[in-house]
Parts: sequence; C-alpha cells; structure tokens
Amino acid sequence: MNSYISRTYLQTEFVRLFSWWVRELASLIPAKVYSMLVTGSNCLVIDVLDTEIRIGRFQGDVFKDLAHIESSSQKPEQNVADVSRMVQQERANQIIFRLPIAKAMVRILPELPKDMENNLEEALYFELEKLTPFRPEELWFDYRICGRNLKNGSLDVQIAMVPKESVLELLTLSQSWGIKPDQVDIVGEDASRQEKFNFLKHAQVPLSSRYMSISLIQNMVALGLLVGVVLFPMFHQYQTLQKVTGQVAQIKIKAENSLIIRNNITNIVSESLYISEYKRNLPSFIEVLEELTKIIPDDAWLVRLAVSGPSVKVSGYAQSASRLIELIESSSIFKDVTPDSSFVRDPKLERERFKFSFQLEHKGTARR
Repeated sequence: MNSYISRTYLQTEFVRLFSWWVRELASLIPAKVYSMLVTGSNCLVIDVLDTEIRIGRFQGDVFKDLAHIESSSQKPEQNVADVSRMVQQERANQIIFRLPIAKAMVRILPELPKDMENNLEEALYFELEKLTPFRPEELWFDYRICGRNLKNGSLDVQIAMVPKESVLELLTLSQSWGIKPDQVDIVGEDASRQEKFNFLKHAQVPLSSRYMSISLIQNMVALGLLVGVVLFPMFHQYQTLQKVTGQVAQIKIKAENSLIIRNNITNIVSESLYISEYKRNLPSFIEVLEELTKIIPDDAWLVRLAVSGPSVKVSGYAQSASRLIELIESSSIFKDVTPDSSFVRDPKLERERFKFSFQLEHKGTARR
C-alpha cells in the first residue's frame, strides 16, 4: 500500500511539474501548436445539463455536435449505455466534462496590478470570499487573463468558480459511466465554444492523456525517481516561494496604502500646527487697539478698524494723514503702511479723510 501511494504521488507531482513547464514555455510555442498540446487533437466534450446530455467533439479548432441524449432519472442505466457506447465509438484523445453555466460563477476582475501575475492563483484565492457567499475551501476555481493595459501595467482577469460539491457530483456520475474525465469545464454562451477553464486541477486528479501509453508513464516515473532527490525538493521550495511571494505582494499593497494614509495625516497635522503657530505669534486685537490708541494724536479719530489675520485696515479723519502714516510706521508691531485712497480734506470737519492698510509684525520679529 505504501508503495502504491508513493508511486501515485510521484506520478501526480511529475505531471503537475510537466504542466507548469509547458505553461512557462507557452509564449515560445506557436498558438496552434500550443492549443493542440493543451486540448488534444481529438477532444470529446460531454455537457451534463439538467434535461439532456450533449456530446460533441473538437477536431483541432472545429467543433462537431454528435448526439443529444435525454437525461432520465427513471432509467439511469439507459444513460450509462448510451454515453458509454458513444465514448467507445469516438475513441477521443481527451474527454472534457462541462457543467451548465448556471452552476458556476464567472467574474471579471479589472485592473489588477501586473506584479500579481507571477502569483495570480494565490492572490485570487484570497479574493474568493469577497466574490462569493462561499468559503474558499468550498470552491474550486480557475482563471484566465483576458486583457492587458500597457499604459498603467494592469491585468484584466476572468475567474470562474464552482462549488466543490457540484464537481464531485459530476465525477461520481462519470465514474458510474465508466469514464474518467481529463478536464471539467463550463458551457459558455455558445455551446460549441470550448472555454479555457479546468476545475480538476484543484481536485489533485492527474490530467492523463489517452495517447500516453502505460509504459511511457512508467518510464517517466522511473526517470522521476532518479532525479527525485534533487528535483522534488526544489519543486516544493518553488511552491513555497510562490505562496510566500503572493502573501508578500498582498501585505506590500496594504503597507503602501497604510503609508499613504499616514503621510496624509502627517501633512494635515503639520499644516494645522503651522496655522495655529502663525496666528499665535500675531498681536491680538486688543494689542492692536491699544497700540493705535497710543500713537494716534488727539486731533485724529478712527471711524473703522478691521483686523484679518496679519492685515489691518483703518479709516478716519486727521489733521495730517501723512503725519499719521509716519506715526503708524514707527510702531514696533506695525509695518508696510499703504494708503488705500487719496487724502481728501473735509471742509466741515477741517480734517483729512484717510484709509490705510498695514501689516502686523510677528512677535518674534519685532523691530524694537
């Protein structure tokens, strides 16, 4: 029993490693050739719908509708016989089962950071609970990159999620038919269109191809045993690194957001302290009024006094407005006296009407 478990484990790990290697080299392989490697040259598709079982075939990129079998719960043995006979007749290289789209949840996640691409599967796992009412461990999912924004370096990702229970029910049904699927997918809006999803990879089921003979698999396992001492520890280290890198990417995003918020708060506090300190160092309204009372002669009087921050405006009447400017400028807390209008002599009061603007000196920069 231990020997059987070890052999099965090694087969599973080796096929997973080979699949990862093919995906990494996908950009170097022509699209048509890669499509043949991934989906097989003769692919049988079985759509298990609510009312019927629909069977079709992909020959390369061409889809052919083969049969529609009425799904009957009263005569399940008839379904077994019909489906099994069709599968034996076709002798496909690969068998794909597809669930109805109603049993899946498909979402588009726009503008994900490009840095997440190397760890996209781990990052998406943490998003499952936000996208569905299920817990992540209750789902199997797959994804594909459906768009790239070169301007801001972001990705658009389409993710498909299926309750684990639905896939297990389908696998139980396929077992009763004596069929082992290579892939579990969903039916798109166009039933003849083959989607690029596979929920079996989370079931840890080896994706066998019927064109690979048993002897070839045994040879591959033997080769894996020879290099296992070096290869598998490295592979497990790679998996651990991928998972940790994904977690670090998530933490980095949260840390950057926290840093931005902290900097904004620091700037607001600094500005508030600066304004408060600036106002505190200006003379108060009482000090301004007291200083003007001291320096304005008895033959002059004020009609209006307005203080706004460091600016002061006064208006009134005086025997000599020019002399009054000199008196104000001589003060230790006033500066930059500027007439706001020309001086006009009032014949009734026999005094000049004036309007001045001047600034307040900060307490720490007094001239005297």
